[in-house]
Amino acid sequence: MRAALSDVIAACKADVEAPTAAALQALMTGGGPLAPGEQVTSTSARAAVGILQGLAYPAGRPQQLAQATLRVIAIRTALADAIAESDVPVFLSASATGFYGDTGDRAATEADGPGTGYLADLVVDWEAAAAPATKKARVVFLRTAPVLAPRGGLLGKLRPLVKAGLGGRLGDGKQYLSWISLRDEVAAIEFLLSSADISGPVNLTAPIPVHFNEFIHTYGSVLHRPTRLPVPAAVLRTLGGDMAREMILGSSRVVPDVLTHAGFSFTDETLVDALTWTR
Repeated sequence: MRAALSDVIAACKADVEAPTAAALQALMTGGGPLAPGEQVTSTSARAAVGILQGLAYPAGRPQQLAQATLRVIAIRTALADAIAESDVPVFLSASATGFYGDTGDRAATEADGPGTGYLADLVVDWEAAAAPATKKARVVFLRTAPVLAPRGGLLGKLRPLVKAGLGGRLGDGKQYLSWISLRDEVAAIEFLLSSADISGPVNLTAPIPVHFNEFIHTYGSVLHRPTRLPVPAAVLRTLGGDMAREMILGSSRVVPDVLTHAGFSFTDETLVDALTWTR
């Protein structure tokens, strides 16, 4: 059975051919320039939309994104089916706090159902693809918030902007942002790997989500830079469409109830701790 699982993993790797790999790379690291003829007069607005494109929706490539998503779901399903036929004891499946959609001011826990919108639907599909593994293995869905790290990720996009003095609130700045430091993300995964009594969804987020205003001002303070250049919500909607509404203007107030009740200890409980570590 282990040999069969290895064959599936090898096939999955081979299946991620250049076009899909390129689409996934664009999905994770940046969507490239805006369409020819589009004009953005605000540098901070363009940077904000660049972050949006890099995180979720490469401009001009919706078909590639859809194909990449279907390919990833197919790979997850193949792995889950193989695990269901093997003696692998635990399967930690990557997921995201986007499952909950726009939470508003409500604190979402693992007991809450899915939200609405493209991102929530996508995460539901991700988790459903991994569900067959539950026949044999302990399956944990790692619903991860944006990870704060010294390199790459959300801060990799924001750091040059803030250092240049171009940071500021997005929209009214009152939307919540959940987050987790990279070292807490790794520690939580290790914790869950050895916690035989935990299965199902687990929110990998720091205990204290913050308003985006607080996030950007705290980051400016840590980097000793001003953050006084706002980007109006109307500009973001015009440039980013529905994905701007979901990813930038929507609230993500998600708390880690399962980890907290299981006794997990966060190294970076506060935003200041995490941002100071990443600089």
